[in-house]
Amino acid sequence: MTTGSTTQAGDSPHGARLRGRPTSGTHPRYAPPHLPALRVLTLRQNAIAALPPLPYPALTHLDLYLNALTSVTAAAFPTASRLEMLDLSFNSIKSLAAFPDTAVLPALRELFLIRNRVSRIRGLRLAALRMLELGDNRLRVRWGGGVW
Repeated sequence: MTTGSTTQAGDSPHGARLRGRPTSGTHPRYAPPHLPALRVLTLRQNAIAALPPLPYPALTHLDLYLNALTSVTAAAFPTASRLEMLDLSFNSIKSLAAFPDTAVLPALRELFLIRNRVSRIRGLRLAALRMLELGDNRLRVRWGGGVW
């Protein structure tokens, strides 16, 4: 994930590049860029181990495919009421116990958790969820108890 709060046009042949500077707060080396209209954020194939608070109120799609996340909590989504799609595939998430609920992600319709280490999904509470992809995890179906 690139860090930064300033954009310099012309720094690369492909357009603008984000530049970071240290800030105070929960993540001292991370200053998110001011992008209030950002709707889609793709951070695929990085080495993101912890998700900092994402202050993007217009965000509808967040792609964190192939990173190093072990958990995701409500603290990462202080303004995510419009988030509809979240892809957390190919990370190292084991538990969904602390996963944000409907109060934090009221519009979440699609959740991808392909190839993580999830063994149970009990406690997942997302009222708008229409699609949940859990392929290649560690789920075990038990008659009478299920995976729920």
